Amino acid sequence: MSLVAFRNLLRSSWIALVSVPVLVGLFFFRWAPHNGASVSLGDSGIFLYIGQQINNGLIPYADVWDDKGPLLFYLNALGLRLWHGSPLGVVLLAAIFAVTFFAFVWLSVRRVNGTRAALFATLLTINLLPDIFMTPNTVEIYCLAFQAAAFYLMIREFDSTPQLTYAALQGALAAALFQIRPNSAGVSVLYCLACIYCLVRKGALARLLPHAVIFLVSFAGANCLILSQLILRGHLGEYADAVFGFSLHYSSTASPLRHAYAIGVGLLKVSPYGAGVIAGGVALDIIVSLRRKTLAWGDGFSGRHAILASLLFAIEILCSAVSGKAFEHYFAMWLLPVALFAGLFIGKCELLAAAAGADSQRFARAMFLGACSVLAFSSFFESARSYGETVLKFKDSRSAVIQFVRQHSASSDSLFVWGDFGDLSFRIGLRPASRHITSIYAANDPISYRTIGSEALHDVEKSRPRFVLDCAPDVSFPLFSAPRSATELVGGADALADTKERLRESYRLVLNDAASGVKVYELGPPPRSETPKGPS
Repeated sequence: MSLVAFRNLLRSSWIALVSVPVLVGLFFFRWAPHNGASVSLGDSGIFLYIGQQINNGLIPYADVWDDKGPLLFYLNALGLRLWHGSPLGVVLLAAIFAVTFFAFVWLSVRRVNGTRAALFATLLTINLLPDIFMTPNTVEIYCLAFQAAAFYLMIREFDSTPQLTYAALQGALAAALFQIRPNSAGVSVLYCLACIYCLVRKGALARLLPHAVIFLVSFAGANCLILSQLILRGHLGEYADAVFGFSLHYSSTASPLRHAYAIGVGLLKVSPYGAGVIAGGVALDIIVSLRRKTLAWGDGFSGRHAILASLLFAIEILCSAVSGKAFEHYFAMWLLPVALFAGLFIGKCELLAAAAGADSQRFARAMFLGACSVLAFSSFFESARSYGETVLKFKDSRSAVIQFVRQHSASSDSLFVWGDFGDLSFRIGLRPASRHITSIYAANDPISYRTIGSEALHDVEKSRPRFVLDCAPDVSFPLFSAPRSATELVGGADALADTKERLRESYRLVLNDAASGVKVYELGPPPRSETPKGPS
């Protein structure tokens, strides 16, 4: 490389070399947990709890339960082992996956649209991602890395004729996405469709069968590897009920209007910093170009890249709308196509500016630097604000409960947590007496409360854990007290009341923590039988 070429390379890349690592560092300030406590809250607490129990020798879906795929729980178990049981190990693992996602965003956009477009797309993604995630330990942060890797391999492969090596890699990535959450494998569906189209278009139908076989063998082999423990111990039925049966029931409870509503919320979630305008404008431009036949698959990098980005965006919108729910982290999988659209946007602006003359080029550079400056400053101030909220102002309202139970129990003791999302089960670290039961079902549906509550009370009565932690909020049904009204539990009130009455005789209240609202009950000695006194 000549000295002039080296100077040109530095001149075009120095901003990225300096600013991207700084901004990635600022990104993680928004995730900074206080001693790992914040990462153990909410759904993350359930994932940590199951990972912890896997390390204790329990089996997902049989001994501990949630409706996500097993790879998520194994990743949590790995993260906990990396840091001797601390959730900071899972934060570190999530950080590695986040950096991997950013790296593949950079590589994918830079390959097609150049360094400046890759810089803008990466900065945009760095600013959008933290606002969608409440905690680093979410399903989507792991899926994003696999999704971005699959897309990058796809655009590399379709630069020429599809190859068997790529089919094997895509099969393994599809299995990883599927076994974290089935509707996260949208990019793998896109790969299969695009590969079929590419081979048919090139007249290479003879190569379609080997590609399909290699992809399916790789997909099946990776699935068997992930599910090996469940296969060997005969728990595939429980796995299928949790991951597919429960998820189908979960999504079927939403009306068609709720599915459309979820898409609308997702569009709002990816709109900050102009991302929604960029994505909508580029997507519309691609659709119009396809209709006018000014854009086609055979137009080189830009043509294929634009078509694949648009199809990926459409598939991810459909996948995230399946449940009909509008939780912000559901829309994280839209961020890769949004980043690809941002790269296409900058690339097209540069082409238009170059064609219009020197003044337009200067104006385009000024707009680009202005947009990057806004992204950089907003990232800095938002990171400082988030760091202050999550670390400097953090207060652990449950510390008294955790300290009390740890001081008054041995490692062999068991506990049962009612109405919590896994936080207390994980942080106390004792083996559970039953699978984790939340109070959400009770709050929303009295009939579900009768079914799940009866099962939970039966398990508590049968296993007799040392401690029972009642975390039910005011809007839900506490564990030991009676339901709000007998009419809400028609047909099951008497049975539940009798079971609760027997439990009241066995357990005594030892801590009523006002700060957290948690009541701790301890198993007492069996009640002495009253014998009639004989004659003196």
